[in-house]
Amino acid sequence: MLDWDVELLKEVIESFKEDNELEQIDRFDVECTFRPVYKDGSVYQQESFYHFNDGSGISYEYALTTDGEPNDLTLSVEFHFEGDYLKVIFESGITVL
Repeated sequence: MLDWDVELLKEVIESFKEDNELEQIDRFDVECTFRPVYKDGSVYQQESFYHFNDGSGISYEYALTTDGEPNDLTLSVEFHFEGDYLKVIFESGITVL
């Protein structure tokens, strides 16, 4: 397991952009234009929240976009409740869409 830091994350994103011939990853405030409706009637969600069954925290996932369309990068953050404190675990994932 790699120890993720800002420099490693930048390197992974730059390599991903080069490999996929992308100029940039959209900023958080760029609207996602990907709006499919699936056979079961559900719709695509760019953001997802998952509560841990034991109540100890929350997981947050955000699908990054390029030109308003999803790419294969997903930001994942876990928030763990530890007494009066909140422990934040940043995870970066590459998913296949």
